[in-house]
Amino acid sequence: MKAYGAVAYMYLSKGHSAALVMAKTRVAPVKKLTLPQLELMAAVIGARLTQHLKSTLECTDVTLWSDSQIVLQWLNTSKPLKRFVSNRIKEINELTEECKWKYCPTNCNPADLLTRGITTKQFMESVLWKTGPTCLIQNSTNLETHIPINTALSVLADDNEETLDEESNTDKNDDLHFRIDKIINAYRYIITNFQQLFQNKLIKI
Repeated sequence: MKAYGAVAYMYLSKGHSAALVMAKTRVAPVKKLTLPQLELMAAVIGARLTQHLKSTLECTDVTLWSDSQIVLQWLNTSKPLKRFVSNRIKEINELTEECKWKYCPTNCNPADLLTRGITTKQFMESVLWKTGPTCLIQNSTNLETHIPINTALSVLADDNEETLDEESNTDKNDDLHFRIDKIINAYRYIITNFQQLFQNKLIKI
């Protein structure tokens, strides 16, 4: 079972330290997504998390980090992309318009822990998880790297558009399906009890 997610930290400039604020993760859809697609979905969660925290904590200086060079290239290209990618890139850009996006290596990315299926104890003992990556806080190395734009744009060239369209609705419809199931179950419960009540009254008569 695959998962993707994002984690947010509050950076304290005076103490040169960071503290975990909030994290969010989701299980990947049953239908298989490519690795770049999963990384893109993680970026969407990060963007939504950013919007929530900006409105709640009134943050003004926000930097988002991703270990996916492909996603970062998608965010910066003006060339047409497939619908699955294009819709999500549009949402990310709208939610993080005033924020900076940068690249970080996977071993410096605490959100990567969300995809490994580690135990609660391992989370609690992880310095990377609790305080964030030291390489990002210290900013001692140049973490922004680049890859040819054509590499990013051609990754999904062989993907089936119909499959992507189905997947593009998965994350938006999860809650709707859940609500519909609850309504159906409630309706069945009412009908069943009504039938039983009606039968009992017939027997008494």
